[in-house]
Amino acid sequence: MSKLAILTKNYLLIFYGSLKYGRAGRNRGRLFGSATAVAAVFLFAALMMGSSAWAQVEAFMAAGVSELVLYNSLMIGFMVSILIAVMRSSGAERVSDADLLLSLPLPRRTILLAKSAARYVFDLLPIIMLVLPSILVYFIRLHPGLPFLLRGLLALALLPLFSTGIAGFINWMLFRVGNRLRNPQLIITLLSVLLLLAVVGGNFLLSAGLNEAESAGALLYRLQTIGPLAWPVGFILSGNVLSLLKLALFTGLPFLLGCWLSARIFGATRRNWHSARRDLVFRRRGRVAALISKELRRYFGSTIYLLNTGFGLIMATVFTIALLIGGNRWFGDILVLGQSSGLLPFVLLFIYSFCAGTCYIAACSISLEGRHIDLLKAQPLPVMEIFAAKILTNIIVTLPLTFVCSLAAALYLRLAFIDALIVVLIPSLVCLMSASIGLAINLALPRLDWDNETQVVKQSMASLLALAIAIFPVGLPCALWLLFGRPGISFAALGLATTAFLALLTLAACAWLHKTGRALFSRLA
Repeated sequence: MSKLAILTKNYLLIFYGSLKYGRAGRNRGRLFGSATAVAAVFLFAALMMGSSAWAQVEAFMAAGVSELVLYNSLMIGFMVSILIAVMRSSGAERVSDADLLLSLPLPRRTILLAKSAARYVFDLLPIIMLVLPSILVYFIRLHPGLPFLLRGLLALALLPLFSTGIAGFINWMLFRVGNRLRNPQLIITLLSVLLLLAVVGGNFLLSAGLNEAESAGALLYRLQTIGPLAWPVGFILSGNVLSLLKLALFTGLPFLLGCWLSARIFGATRRNWHSARRDLVFRRRGRVAALISKELRRYFGSTIYLLNTGFGLIMATVFTIALLIGGNRWFGDILVLGQSSGLLPFVLLFIYSFCAGTCYIAACSISLEGRHIDLLKAQPLPVMEIFAAKILTNIIVTLPLTFVCSLAAALYLRLAFIDALIVVLIPSLVCLMSASIGLAINLALPRLDWDNETQVVKQSMASLLALAIAIFPVGLPCALWLLFGRPGISFAALGLATTAFLALLTLAACAWLHKTGRALFSRLA
């Protein structure tokens, strides 16, 4: 095996090994369970995309625009790939890791090629999960022939080059900006959030503009005018060589540029600024307030932490602003259908509850103490005050924005008082519930031997479980109501039952933290 292949394989094995949890990770059963959970999430998303594509093909075939299913999946694929690029580029490379790699008897180009190859593989997986099901469904339902399928696989292989290159460019840009400012991490975090808002908002505006099309044929015509979407679809359907060339240039040039820029800063040291002040300034605070201040500084000082746990808040903000600005022009048909069917309050409830539940800040807070957990334990502080600070930090970040967004949407749409109360109250309760349960999960599944915050925030089982459990208390009652409740059970009764369920779970989590959580915290090392 060549050096390049060995190094690329090593990167992939490091990711696989990151599913382990310290000494407990030596248990093969636990490692297998973690890998199985990740595979289950991947397959579940692929099956959901496949079932959605099947339903779309059935509807589009009747209108004679079956290729719309390919455009829809490609839009989602491009959106997710750009989001991955923004999120991954926000994490600074450890200088010690780069120095270690450069000290190996390997050519520099081999190291950089291996890193690019590993990033390409990571970006290829979500593209396969989101886009391949629609290609397979189109192939099964319309029988376009084997060349169609082969062209689809080739187009999929080209798409991840774009996100890999964009990630390299953004990482270079943030590195250059950070080296010219006195407080670089705060500026980098702010720029990353603005980039993420721009990506999400741009995709939303594009989707809203396309939804204004008068018919399916008009929508298809609009999509055919968008080059990055029309090129892969044109090549997949007809084998147009010119479309393939345009797609290759669109994805390959950013990839080459991103790799070149990444090579220029690989192993470079970030500039450190030091204060010239000689006096110490002390500020008197209460114990919990001081702990909350420390947690907030860590949260807003870590781009990886903020972007991955704050993405739901960004989505809620973009959706609310779009609703207030676009109103009936962008959401006219959806609002009319939702009001006539009585599902509009349910949709708002689910959107804001889901966005609040994805902010799993507390589920990472114990693990992020890392190898310095003993310093926190050595402080003369009651354990429950430490827990309270971490839970309150989650609430301070998520609750105000969730409350304002849900209230603004309920007032704008003029919901009935009871419906508006439920739409505002339950997402706020989700913030409380997800904070307490997230901390409990992190105590049960801590990871203190991490080398990079990404391993805690994005690759730990605690964060995956927190995401799944946070939406379960709202998703389950809503699903049961949709399947069996209408019209026998009113939306008010659903809201009351869900509120009681959330309150019960929050109290149970707090009781568990008070009894079992304190014992687990004392054994952390």
